[in-house]
Amino acid sequence: MHRHMKSASTIFENDLHESLYNSLSAKQVHCLTSLLTNVSESLGEDKASLNDEVKLFHLKKEARGVTLKAVLHEIHKLNKLNEIDVVFEKHQYKRKLLLKHYRHVITLMPSQLLSMKPSKRHAELAMFCFIKKQLLLDDLADIFNQTVHRIKFKRSEEHTSEL
Repeated sequence: MHRHMKSASTIFENDLHESLYNSLSAKQVHCLTSLLTNVSESLGEDKASLNDEVKLFHLKKEARGVTLKAVLHEIHKLNKLNEIDVVFEKHQYKRKLLLKHYRHVITLMPSQLLSMKPSKRHAELAMFCFIKKQLLLDDLADIFNQTVHRIKFKRSEEHTSEL
């Protein structure tokens, strides 16, 4: 029984990867591939300047605070994800499935992704980018709310000190 379930799961995953890969445009495939190229040069860097190209290494990192430099870096990453422009229909895939593949890509080294079959590699990266874009938008909204709260708090402190 377990063998049949594992086989069905493998068939489902292979069909998922193939269908996602076939739905990607040539531009999207190129952008997804560019996330993995020259990765060894990016591994030594902790921070990318705004002129540097965003790589998978940078996308895996979380937001670093409310500083202007951190916000600009997050916006730069979001622009890269917008360039890739992976969109899934609302009910095409369950979020739980997309999150599973997102977490899988987070744990993989770029060399492991490069050793995958192209259809699996690009499908995994597409699901990663789709979820990462949502998370980046959430992070930027949180940073915006924190900034507005700090401005509001400073204004109220200035106003009470004048009284």
